[in-house]
Amino acid sequence: MKKAIHFVCRNGDGVKKVQGEQNLWESGCWVISDERTENLIGSMIYLHDSQSKESYHGGDIVEVINMNNRRILRYVASMSAKNVPAPKNGWSQEKCYVGF
Repeated sequence: MKKAIHFVCRNGDGVKKVQGEQNLWESGCWVISDERTENLIGSMIYLHDSQSKESYHGGDIVEVINMNNRRILRYVASMSAKNVPAPKNGWSQEKCYVGF
């Protein structure tokens, strides 16, 4: 099972396409511990409007940018990351780790 991180990110707030890149996106600024950050590259990111809704965007995390004790996650968007159910358990501060 591939590791994943789910975020509540209402209305695409803070999600943007990286200029000059074909399918590279970023989402942030998230509070993620240093320990968790080390394992994020290669994991999936799923963005949801709420903890009870399916994901509307996401993909494979390829880079983590540190910015003032917060993280910006860069990912290659994937259609397979759309309409993924949100986990029912494990949410804390609008994020949920799966498989970590």
